[in-house]
This record gives sequence, C-alpha cells and structure tokens, in this order.
Amino acid sequence: MCNLHQWIPRWSGKAHPPVVQPVRTQINIDLDTIARNIWLPYNIDFIQESGDLSEKPVELDPAAIDDPEIIKEIRLSKEIEQAQLQAEQPTVPSTPSLPTKPNVVVQFDESFDERPKLNPPVQAEGSSEIIRELILPNENILRTQGVLAQTLELAKIIEQKGTCPSIVTIAPEKDSEYADLWAIRNTLAQVSMANHTLRVSQIALRLVREQYRDHQLLVPKVLITALGHDLGKIPDFRAAGIYSMGDHPMMSAVKLQEIFKGTDLPWFNEVIEAIKSHHRTSKDPLDVLLKRADGEARQYELAATKGNLVVKPWDEWCTAPEILQLIEPRINILGRGNKWAALAMKDIVYVVPEVLLEAARHLSESKGVVDITLIRQSDYEGALRKMVAQLRDAHLLALDVGDGFYGRKFAIQTPKAGGVRRSYLVPIKIGAFSVSPGELEARKRGVLKTVSDVRPESA
Repeated sequence: MCNLHQWIPRWSGKAHPPVVQPVRTQINIDLDTIARNIWLPYNIDFIQESGDLSEKPVELDPAAIDDPEIIKEIRLSKEIEQAQLQAEQPTVPSTPSLPTKPNVVVQFDESFDERPKLNPPVQAEGSSEIIRELILPNENILRTQGVLAQTLELAKIIEQKGTCPSIVTIAPEKDSEYADLWAIRNTLAQVSMANHTLRVSQIALRLVREQYRDHQLLVPKVLITALGHDLGKIPDFRAAGIYSMGDHPMMSAVKLQEIFKGTDLPWFNEVIEAIKSHHRTSKDPLDVLLKRADGEARQYELAATKGNLVVKPWDEWCTAPEILQLIEPRINILGRGNKWAALAMKDIVYVVPEVLLEAARHLSESKGVVDITLIRQSDYEGALRKMVAQLRDAHLLALDVGDGFYGRKFAIQTPKAGGVRRSYLVPIKIGAFSVSPGELEARKRGVLKTVSDVRPESA
C-alpha cells in the first residue's frame, strides 16, 4: 500500500521557506491598437457579414501594420467590397458600341443557351463588369488557389487599357490573327479588346461547365487563360521594348508571366502554351477550348455588327445534298490555267477540297448564317472534316478516306498531256448528283478529255 505521507514534504520543526512575492509591473494596453493590428485584420469578413458593430469600423492604415500579407488582404477585401456594392446597384442601360444597320434586328438561334450578351466596350474608368460577372461569382475558388489578387490585376488592366480595337492595328503584318481574319478585319476593328475579352471569358466558362463534371477546380485556369489571351493587343504593351517584335499571342504570354511572377501554379505552363497557340491548330484540351471560345465570340460580334445575321450549329444550316447541288454545275468544267473544281471519272466525282469550302460559304451567305470556321483560315481543315463527315454519314463517299481526314491522294493519269498529276481530292459517288454520267462526260474540254484514269495512292 502506498504511503501518501512519503509524498508530503516534511517541514515539521523547521521554518517554512520564504515566499517570493512576484514583481507587479503596470501594463497599459491601447484598445485601439489591439483593434487595428490584431483583431480587426483577421475579422474583416465577420464584421461585413454579421453587422453586429453599431459603430463605424475603424479605418485601417496600412502604414501602421507591419505584416505585408495582412496589408494585401485588407486592400483586396476593400476592392471586392466595392465590386459587390457596384453589383448591387441597378444596371443603367447604355448605348451599344457595335454599330448596327437602322431598323435591322440581330437574330440569334433560340437553341443556344447562356449566350453572352453584346455589352458595350468597358470604359477606362468606373467599370467593374469583369469583376462583377466573372470574378465575384468565382471568388472562393480563385482565393483558394491563390490567384485572386492577380486576377483582379488582370481585370484592371483590361478595363483601363482595353478600349483599343480587338484586332492588332500597330504593325498588323506581324500578327497571326490579322492574316487569319483578313476578310473581316475592318469589321472586328469596331469591337473593343475589353468587350471581346469579356465575351470570350463568358463562353470559356460556359464550355468548361458543359464539358467537365468537376469543372469548379478548372475555373481559375480557364478564366485566367481567357482574360489574358489578348493582352498583347494593347498598344502600350506593343509599343514598349520586346513587345513590338512579335504577334499578340506571344506578347500576351510574356505580359501574363509578368503579372504572375513569383507564383507557383501547377497549371500555369498550360495557360501560357494555350495563349501562344490560340491561333494555331492544336489538340491540347485547353488550347481547343480557348480557340473555340474565341471563335464563338467572333461569330456573335460579326452578327451584331453586320446585322440581320444568325448564329446556328453547323448541322442546322449546312447539309450534304445542298453542298453537292452547288458543286454540280462545276463538274468537268475547265477554268483558267487548265484548272478544274471537280472531275468525273467512271462512277466517281473527284472534288478539290477548297471547292467544298466555297460551296459552304455560298450557302451560309444565302441563308444569312455566320460561321467562323469558314472565315478563319486556321479553321478551314476543321470545316472540311465536318463536311466530309456529313458525306460519310449519308453514304455518299465513293472511297474511304480514313477517320479524321477530309480526302486522300490520287494519281491522275494523263498520257497525252505528259504523264501523271497527283492531287488531294474528295471522292464522291456520281449518283449523289442529279446530272447523268453521260451529260457530265459531254462537258469535258481540253486537258480533261486526256484523263484516262484516276487511281488512289497508297498511304
């Protein structure tokens, strides 16, 4: 059994040890200092949400705070609070910036959901449209991934400097998009860069919601890609140093790297590569998404600027029989320089791919439809693949061209004209046309009459 007495100090017969009295020093605490430097910086959200404080909150002086992270958080919270207050204000209708023809209504296909509205260009001052529509709804995920401050900086740059045209006007011959959209460059110059960027970002976020189940985690990457893809069009950046030496995708990438300097984001390299490639052909998912969003935005801008045009899905306005009907008058017709659009030989009509594009453009114009894939040069192959897929689905292809291809190589035998000509053509069944083979044969003149055979070449 444990004897508790052995644990008790025995002081019997001895004087108790002296008791040491603590030294008491008076400490004066300034409540205002505590509120400023300790409690308030970490409870801003509580004050804004609870509304429990009856007195006006203490206005923080960043100069009195030593922690740079606290200063950054305070300033960021103020910017977001101002944007929230502006978002609660009723929107005053403004005059659209894109000119339309008098008494002409721009029509859009009703099957399109969540179509971006054609807002007027963002003004240099007093506007936070990008913050209200794109940043505030995604504030939590942007903050969680540590990119809220940089995204706000992007928004400020676009709103303050984005009143320039949405295509490059300084040294345009060096820019890839200028050549890609040559046919509509003057029309797109009427659209501001800020307005275009807002629209591309809206569409990009819509696409990521449609394509990915867990899309929320991808929002920061997609939003920053869309917001930053045209920074290189801003004249101030193009006129300074290295920015004047390349096209806008490269300059946009450089500027975005400056804004995000010092950050460590696992997906940032994907963003940079997507921006560099958004006017080139690519199979990367982010590249494809940005290019599609950019193209859809251009379609709506063209429809609004030109007037009385519609935007529709391809299959709703373009069908294989309609395309073939437009090609039929050109079969076995010899043009200048002994060039031809389509050659009938035996039971096959061999069509030059560019002729399919020309027919689709004619059809779109006749129906008042705008489709960017028929305008943007970098989309031509995609448009051809869609048309050939329609021909395949309708069982109108005479020979298989392979998945993902829009034609194949053929050797055209012309012994009397000096040998063999090799061409990349689309083989279509002669029965798909309403003209008889005999009538088509009677059309042949000159070099076309010397063709003895057309044979597919091995891959």
